[in-house]
Amino acid sequence: MAEAQEVQAPDTPRAHAMRCLESAHRLDALRETIPRRQWRAKVEAAWPDWRAALEWTLTKQGNILLGQRLVGALETAWWVLPDAEVQHWLRTAFEAADEMTPRNVRTRLNLALARFRVQHHRFKSCHAAAERALGQARDVRDDVAVARAEFLTGHSLVVLGHVAQGEKLLESALVGFRKLGARRSIGRTLASLALAREHAGDVATACALCADAVETLKTIEGDDGEIEHVSYLAELEFHAGNTEEALRLVNEALAYHRRLDERLHVVVDLSNAAAYLVALNRYDEAASFAREALDRAVREGSELWTLFALQHLAAIGALQKDGTHAPRLIGFVGKRISELAHQREYTEEQEYDRIIGALRTEIGDAELQRLTAEGTVLTQERAIAEALAI
Repeated sequence: MAEAQEVQAPDTPRAHAMRCLESAHRLDALRETIPRRQWRAKVEAAWPDWRAALEWTLTKQGNILLGQRLVGALETAWWVLPDAEVQHWLRTAFEAADEMTPRNVRTRLNLALARFRVQHHRFKSCHAAAERALGQARDVRDDVAVARAEFLTGHSLVVLGHVAQGEKLLESALVGFRKLGARRSIGRTLASLALAREHAGDVATACALCADAVETLKTIEGDDGEIEHVSYLAELEFHAGNTEEALRLVNEALAYHRRLDERLHVVVDLSNAAAYLVALNRYDEAASFAREALDRAVREGSELWTLFALQHLAAIGALQKDGTHAPRLIGFVGKRISELAHQREYTEEQEYDRIIGALRTEIGDAELQRLTAEGTVLTQERAIAEALAI
Protein backbone atom coordinates (compact mmCIF):
# COMPACT_ATOMS: atom_id res chain seq x y z
CA MET A 1 0.00 0.00 0.00
CA ALA A 2 1.46 3.35 -1.02
CA GLU A 3 2.40 5.74 1.74
CA ALA A 4 -0.14 8.46 2.22
CA GLN A 5 1.25 11.81 1.15
CA GLU A 6 1.60 14.35 3.95
CA VAL A 7 -1.13 16.97 3.65
CA GLN A 8 -0.12 20.45 4.82
CA ALA A 9 -2.68 22.57 6.56
CA PRO A 10 -3.65 25.61 4.50
CA ASP A 11 -1.92 28.85 5.40
CA THR A 12 -4.08 31.05 7.59
CA PRO A 13 -4.38 34.81 6.99
CA ARG A 14 -2.96 35.46 10.45
CA ALA A 15 0.08 33.24 9.85
CA HIS A 16 0.65 35.01 6.53
CA ALA A 17 0.39 38.42 8.21
CA MET A 18 2.84 37.36 10.93
CA ARG A 19 5.37 36.25 8.33
CA CYS A 20 4.91 39.60 6.55
CA LEU A 21 5.62 41.45 9.79
CA GLU A 22 8.80 39.41 10.28
CA SER A 23 9.95 40.09 6.71
CA ALA A 24 9.24 43.83 7.14
CA HIS A 25 11.42 43.91 10.26
CA ARG A 26 14.21 42.00 8.48
CA LEU A 27 14.20 44.35 5.50
CA ASP A 28 14.07 47.40 7.74
CA ALA A 29 17.27 46.23 9.46
CA LEU A 30 18.85 45.19 6.14
CA ARG A 31 18.43 48.73 4.80
CA GLU A 32 21.36 49.81 6.97
CA THR A 33 23.87 47.46 5.40
CA ILE A 34 23.12 46.66 1.74
CA PRO A 35 23.14 48.80 -1.45
CA ARG A 36 19.96 50.78 -1.88
CA ARG A 37 19.06 49.36 -5.30
CA GLN A 38 19.22 45.79 -3.94
CA TRP A 39 17.11 46.78 -0.95
CA ARG A 40 14.51 48.50 -3.11
CA ALA A 41 14.19 45.40 -5.27
CA LYS A 42 13.54 43.28 -2.18
CA VAL A 43 10.90 45.75 -0.95
CA GLU A 44 9.13 45.79 -4.32
CA ALA A 45 9.15 41.99 -4.46
CA ALA A 46 7.64 41.75 -0.97
CA TRP A 47 4.96 44.37 -1.53
CA PRO A 48 2.19 42.09 -2.94
CA ASP A 49 2.37 39.91 0.17
CA TRP A 50 2.45 42.93 2.49
CA ARG A 51 -0.53 44.48 0.73
CA ALA A 52 -2.54 41.26 1.10
CA ALA A 53 -1.68 41.16 4.82
CA LEU A 54 -2.74 44.78 5.25
CA GLU A 55 -6.02 44.11 3.43
CA TRP A 56 -6.86 41.25 5.79
CA THR A 57 -5.70 42.87 9.03
CA LEU A 58 -7.02 46.42 8.53
CA THR A 59 -9.64 46.47 5.77
CA LYS A 60 -11.29 43.16 6.69
CA GLN A 61 -10.45 43.76 10.37
CA GLY A 62 -8.88 40.36 10.74
CA ASN A 63 -6.37 41.67 13.29
CA ILE A 64 -6.18 45.46 13.54
CA LEU A 65 -3.26 45.57 15.97
CA LEU A 66 -1.19 43.25 13.75
CA GLY A 67 -1.96 45.50 10.76
CA GLN A 68 -0.90 48.61 12.68
CA ARG A 69 2.34 46.91 13.67
CA LEU A 70 2.97 46.08 10.00
CA VAL A 71 2.31 49.68 8.91
CA GLY A 72 4.85 50.85 11.50
CA ALA A 73 7.39 48.19 10.54
CA LEU A 74 7.21 49.42 6.93
CA GLU A 75 8.45 52.88 8.02
CA THR A 76 11.47 52.91 5.72
CA ALA A 77 9.90 50.71 3.02
CA TRP A 78 7.11 53.22 2.42
CA TRP A 79 9.67 55.45 0.64
CA VAL A 80 9.85 52.90 -2.18
CA LEU A 81 6.12 52.25 -2.52
CA PRO A 82 3.42 54.30 -4.30
CA ASP A 83 2.35 57.46 -2.48
CA ALA A 84 -1.35 56.67 -2.76
CA GLU A 85 -0.82 53.30 -1.05
CA VAL A 86 1.28 54.87 1.69
CA GLN A 87 -1.31 57.53 2.45
CA HIS A 88 -4.14 54.98 2.43
CA TRP A 89 -2.52 52.55 4.85
CA LEU A 90 -1.17 55.23 7.18
CA ARG A 91 -4.61 56.84 7.36
CA THR A 92 -6.31 53.47 7.90
CA ALA A 93 -3.89 52.51 10.69
CA PHE A 94 -4.26 55.86 12.47
CA GLU A 95 -8.06 55.86 12.16
CA ALA A 96 -8.15 52.43 13.80
CA ALA A 97 -6.02 53.62 16.76
CA ASP A 98 -7.60 54.38 20.14
CA GLU A 99 -6.61 54.58 23.80
CA MET A 100 -6.11 50.81 23.81
CA THR A 101 -3.46 50.93 21.05
CA PRO A 102 -0.11 50.11 22.72
CA ARG A 103 2.33 52.99 23.06
CA ASN A 104 5.09 51.14 21.20
CA VAL A 105 2.75 50.66 18.22
CA ARG A 106 1.81 54.36 18.21
CA THR A 107 5.53 55.19 18.34
CA ARG A 108 6.21 53.31 15.14
CA LEU A 109 3.11 54.69 13.39
CA ASN A 110 4.22 58.24 14.16
CA LEU A 111 7.72 57.47 12.90
CA ALA A 112 6.30 56.11 9.64
CA LEU A 113 4.17 59.25 9.24
CA ALA A 114 7.12 61.55 10.00
CA ARG A 115 9.37 59.80 7.49
CA PHE A 116 6.69 60.02 4.81
CA ARG A 117 6.23 63.73 5.54
CA VAL A 118 9.95 64.49 5.29
CA GLN A 119 10.08 62.69 1.94
CA HIS A 120 7.59 65.27 0.65
CA HIS A 121 9.37 68.23 2.29
CA ARG A 122 6.47 68.81 4.70
CA PHE A 123 8.78 69.68 7.56
CA LYS A 124 6.26 71.18 9.99
CA SER A 125 4.05 68.10 9.96
CA CYS A 126 7.16 65.88 9.99
CA HIS A 127 8.33 67.66 13.12
CA ALA A 128 4.96 67.24 14.84
CA ALA A 129 4.80 63.48 14.14
CA ALA A 130 8.49 62.90 14.96
CA GLU A 131 8.20 64.81 18.24
CA ARG A 132 5.24 62.63 19.26
CA ALA A 133 7.24 59.54 18.31
CA LEU A 134 10.24 60.73 20.31
CA GLY A 135 8.27 61.09 23.55
CA GLN A 136 6.62 57.73 23.04
CA ALA A 137 9.89 55.99 22.10
CA ARG A 138 11.60 57.26 25.23
CA ASP A 139 8.70 56.03 27.36
CA VAL A 140 8.90 52.49 25.94
CA ARG A 141 12.74 52.53 25.76
CA ASP A 142 12.89 51.68 22.06
CA ASP A 143 16.48 52.70 21.21
CA VAL A 144 16.03 52.38 17.44
CA ALA A 145 12.88 54.50 17.50
CA VAL A 146 14.52 57.10 19.77
CA ALA A 147 17.45 57.58 17.39
CA ARG A 148 15.18 57.74 14.34
CA ALA A 149 12.80 60.18 16.00
CA GLU A 150 15.72 62.37 17.10
CA PHE A 151 17.01 62.37 13.52
CA LEU A 152 13.65 63.26 11.96
CA THR A 153 12.85 65.89 14.60
CA GLY A 154 16.33 67.39 14.42
CA HIS A 155 16.44 67.50 10.62
CA SER A 156 13.05 69.16 10.36
CA LEU A 157 14.03 71.74 12.99
CA VAL A 158 17.20 72.63 11.08
CA VAL A 159 15.26 73.08 7.84
CA LEU A 160 12.68 75.20 9.67
CA GLY A 161 15.43 77.50 10.97
CA HIS A 162 15.77 76.23 14.56
CA VAL A 163 19.37 75.23 13.98
CA ALA A 164 20.79 74.94 17.50
CA GLN A 165 17.85 72.89 18.78
CA GLY A 166 17.86 70.66 15.71
CA GLU A 167 21.62 70.17 15.79
CA LYS A 168 21.49 68.99 19.40
CA LEU A 169 18.96 66.29 18.50
CA LEU A 170 20.97 65.25 15.44
CA GLU A 171 24.11 64.85 17.54
CA SER A 172 22.17 62.65 19.97
CA ALA A 173 20.78 60.62 17.05
CA LEU A 174 24.30 60.12 15.70
CA VAL A 175 25.43 58.70 19.04
CA GLY A 176 22.44 56.37 19.04
CA PHE A 177 22.98 55.17 15.48
CA ARG A 178 26.65 54.51 16.17
CA LYS A 179 25.75 52.37 19.18
CA LEU A 180 23.31 50.46 16.99
CA GLY A 181 25.79 50.08 14.11
CA ALA A 182 23.19 51.63 11.78
CA ARG A 183 25.57 52.64 8.99
CA ARG A 184 23.14 54.18 6.50
CA SER A 185 21.46 56.19 9.24
CA ILE A 186 24.90 57.36 10.40
CA GLY A 187 25.61 58.68 6.90
CA ARG A 188 22.24 60.40 6.61
CA THR A 189 22.65 62.02 10.03
CA LEU A 190 26.14 63.30 9.17
CA ALA A 191 24.65 64.97 6.07
CA SER A 192 21.94 66.62 8.17
CA LEU A 193 24.57 67.85 10.62
CA ALA A 194 26.42 69.31 7.63
CA LEU A 195 23.26 71.20 6.73
CA ALA A 196 23.01 72.51 10.28
CA ARG A 197 26.63 73.72 10.21
CA GLU A 198 26.06 75.34 6.81
CA HIS A 199 23.04 77.21 8.16
CA ALA A 200 25.15 78.30 11.12
CA GLY A 201 27.77 79.73 8.74
CA ASP A 202 30.44 77.12 9.53
CA VAL A 203 31.00 75.94 5.98
CA ALA A 204 34.38 74.30 6.63
CA THR A 205 32.88 71.95 9.24
CA ALA A 206 29.88 71.36 6.96
CA CYS A 207 32.25 70.21 4.20
CA ALA A 208 34.03 67.83 6.55
CA LEU A 209 30.76 66.34 7.84
CA CYS A 210 29.33 65.92 4.36
CA ALA A 211 32.54 64.31 3.07
CA ASP A 212 32.30 61.87 5.99
CA ALA A 213 28.66 61.17 5.07
CA VAL A 214 29.58 60.47 1.45
CA GLU A 215 32.38 58.08 2.42
CA THR A 216 30.20 56.30 4.99
CA LEU A 217 27.49 55.67 2.42
CA LYS A 218 30.00 54.63 -0.26
CA THR A 219 31.17 51.82 2.04
CA ILE A 220 27.63 50.42 1.84
CA GLU A 221 26.99 51.08 -1.84
CA GLY A 222 30.32 49.99 -3.34
CA ASP A 223 31.62 51.16 -6.71
CA ASP A 224 28.40 50.41 -8.61
CA GLY A 225 25.91 51.52 -5.98
CA GLU A 226 23.97 54.73 -5.63
CA ILE A 227 25.95 57.79 -4.68
CA GLU A 228 24.35 60.01 -2.06
CA HIS A 229 25.08 63.59 -1.04
CA VAL A 230 27.87 64.08 -3.60
CA SER A 231 25.90 66.90 -5.23
CA TYR A 232 25.42 68.51 -1.82
CA LEU A 233 29.13 68.16 -1.06
CA ALA A 234 29.82 69.95 -4.35
CA GLU A 235 27.56 72.82 -3.22
CA LEU A 236 29.40 73.04 0.10
CA GLU A 237 32.82 73.04 -1.59
CA PHE A 238 31.61 75.82 -3.86
CA HIS A 239 30.40 77.80 -0.87
CA ALA A 240 33.82 77.29 0.72
CA GLY A 241 35.50 78.76 -2.37
CA ASN A 242 36.78 75.47 -3.76
CA THR A 243 35.17 75.86 -7.17
CA GLU A 244 37.30 73.41 -9.13
CA GLU A 245 36.64 70.70 -6.54
CA ALA A 246 32.93 71.53 -6.66
CA LEU A 247 32.98 71.11 -10.43
CA ARG A 248 34.79 67.76 -10.16
CA LEU A 249 32.24 66.47 -7.66
CA VAL A 250 29.18 67.63 -9.58
CA ASN A 251 30.52 66.01 -12.76
CA GLU A 252 30.93 62.75 -10.81
CA ALA A 253 27.32 63.00 -9.66
CA LEU A 254 26.12 63.96 -13.15
CA ALA A 255 27.77 60.95 -14.79
CA TYR A 256 26.12 58.65 -12.27
CA HIS A 257 22.67 60.25 -12.56
CA ARG A 258 22.84 60.14 -16.37
CA ARG A 259 23.68 56.44 -16.25
CA LEU A 260 20.63 55.69 -14.12
CA ASP A 261 18.43 58.19 -15.99
CA GLU A 262 17.53 59.99 -12.75
CA ARG A 263 16.15 62.93 -14.66
CA LEU A 264 15.55 65.56 -12.00
CA HIS A 265 18.94 64.85 -10.43
CA VAL A 266 20.49 65.35 -13.88
CA VAL A 267 18.78 68.75 -14.14
CA VAL A 268 20.08 69.80 -10.72
CA ASP A 269 23.63 68.66 -11.52
CA LEU A 270 23.63 70.42 -14.90
CA SER A 271 22.35 73.62 -13.32
CA ASN A 272 24.95 73.59 -10.56
CA ALA A 273 27.74 72.77 -13.00
CA ALA A 274 26.68 75.77 -15.09
CA ALA A 275 26.87 77.99 -12.00
CA TYR A 276 30.36 76.74 -11.10
CA LEU A 277 31.56 77.29 -14.67
CA VAL A 278 30.14 80.83 -14.63
CA ALA A 279 32.09 81.46 -11.43
CA LEU A 280 35.23 80.22 -13.20
CA ASN A 281 34.49 82.56 -16.17
CA ARG A 282 34.26 79.55 -18.51
CA TYR A 283 31.23 80.95 -20.30
CA ASP A 284 31.02 78.70 -23.37
CA GLU A 285 31.03 75.56 -21.24
CA ALA A 286 28.60 77.15 -18.80
CA ALA A 287 26.19 78.00 -21.62
CA SER A 288 26.21 74.40 -22.85
CA PHE A 289 25.34 73.05 -19.40
CA ALA A 290 22.75 75.77 -18.76
CA ARG A 291 20.97 75.18 -22.08
CA GLU A 292 20.72 71.45 -21.46
CA ALA A 293 19.51 72.12 -17.91
CA LEU A 294 16.87 74.49 -19.30
CA ASP A 295 15.66 72.00 -21.91
CA ARG A 296 15.45 69.16 -19.41
CA ALA A 297 13.83 71.28 -16.69
CA VAL A 298 11.09 72.39 -19.07
CA ARG A 299 10.47 68.79 -20.16
CA GLU A 300 10.33 67.61 -16.55
CA GLY A 301 7.92 70.40 -15.66
CA SER A 302 10.22 71.80 -12.96
CA GLU A 303 9.56 75.52 -12.79
CA LEU A 304 12.17 76.22 -10.11
CA TRP A 305 15.01 74.57 -12.03
CA THR A 306 13.81 76.23 -15.24
CA LEU A 307 14.24 79.56 -13.47
CA PHE A 308 17.72 78.70 -12.22
CA ALA A 309 18.81 77.66 -15.72
CA LEU A 310 17.48 80.98 -17.05
CA GLN A 311 19.43 82.82 -14.36
CA HIS A 312 22.66 81.06 -15.34
CA LEU A 313 22.13 82.14 -18.94
CA ALA A 314 21.37 85.68 -17.74
CA ALA A 315 24.66 85.61 -15.83
CA ILE A 316 26.56 84.55 -18.95
CA GLY A 317 24.97 87.43 -20.85
CA ALA A 318 25.53 90.02 -18.14
CA LEU A 319 29.16 89.07 -17.63
CA GLN A 320 29.75 89.30 -21.38
CA LYS A 321 28.14 92.77 -21.51
CA ASP A 322 24.71 91.80 -22.84
CA GLY A 323 22.76 94.75 -21.49
CA THR A 324 19.45 93.85 -23.15
CA HIS A 325 18.51 90.19 -22.75
CA ALA A 326 20.19 89.68 -19.37
CA PRO A 327 18.31 92.37 -17.39
CA ARG A 328 14.94 91.32 -18.79
CA LEU A 329 15.69 87.70 -17.92
CA ILE A 330 16.72 88.52 -14.37
CA GLY A 331 13.52 90.55 -13.97
CA PHE A 332 11.46 87.56 -15.07
CA VAL A 333 13.36 85.12 -12.85
CA GLY A 334 13.16 87.38 -9.80
CA LYS A 335 9.41 87.82 -10.08
CA ARG A 336 8.72 84.11 -10.54
CA ILE A 337 11.02 83.05 -7.69
CA SER A 338 9.20 85.49 -5.44
CA GLU A 339 5.83 84.08 -6.52
CA LEU A 340 7.07 80.59 -5.69
CA ALA A 341 8.07 81.88 -2.22
CA HIS A 342 11.54 80.42 -2.76
CA GLN A 343 14.74 81.89 -1.33
CA ARG A 344 17.89 81.66 -3.44
CA GLU A 345 20.56 79.60 -1.72
CA TYR A 346 24.24 80.48 -1.79
CA THR A 347 25.04 79.29 -5.33
CA GLU A 348 22.20 81.22 -6.93
CA GLU A 349 22.45 84.21 -4.58
CA GLN A 350 26.13 84.95 -5.22
CA GLU A 351 25.50 84.62 -8.96
CA TYR A 352 22.54 87.01 -8.76
CA ASP A 353 24.68 89.58 -6.93
CA ARG A 354 27.33 89.26 -9.62
CA ILE A 355 24.74 89.75 -12.38
CA ILE A 356 23.35 92.90 -10.80
CA GLY A 357 26.83 94.33 -10.23
CA ALA A 358 27.83 93.71 -13.86
CA LEU A 359 24.62 95.20 -15.24
CA ARG A 360 24.86 98.31 -13.08
CA THR A 361 28.34 98.91 -14.44
CA GLU A 362 27.26 98.23 -18.01
CA ILE A 363 23.91 100.07 -18.30
CA GLY A 364 23.40 102.02 -15.05
CA ASP A 365 20.71 101.80 -12.42
CA ALA A 366 17.92 103.57 -14.30
CA GLU A 367 18.17 101.39 -17.43
CA LEU A 368 18.58 98.28 -15.27
CA GLN A 369 15.37 99.13 -13.43
CA ARG A 370 13.48 99.76 -16.67
CA LEU A 371 14.58 96.51 -18.33
CA THR A 372 14.06 94.31 -15.29
CA ALA A 373 10.54 95.74 -15.03
CA GLU A 374 9.98 94.74 -18.66
CA GLY A 375 11.12 91.24 -17.77
CA THR A 376 8.50 90.84 -15.05
CA VAL A 377 5.72 90.71 -17.66
CA LEU A 378 7.38 88.18 -19.97
CA THR A 379 5.80 84.80 -20.52
CA GLN A 380 7.98 81.77 -19.83
CA GLU A 381 8.14 81.05 -23.56
CA ARG A 382 9.38 84.56 -24.26
CA ALA A 383 11.89 84.40 -21.42
CA ILE A 384 13.28 81.15 -22.83
CA ALA A 385 13.61 82.77 -26.25
CA GLU A 386 15.50 85.68 -24.65
CA ALA A 387 17.81 83.25 -22.88
CA LEU A 388 18.57 81.26 -26.01
CA ALA A 389 19.43 84.50 -27.80
CA ILE A 390 22.36 85.09 -25.45
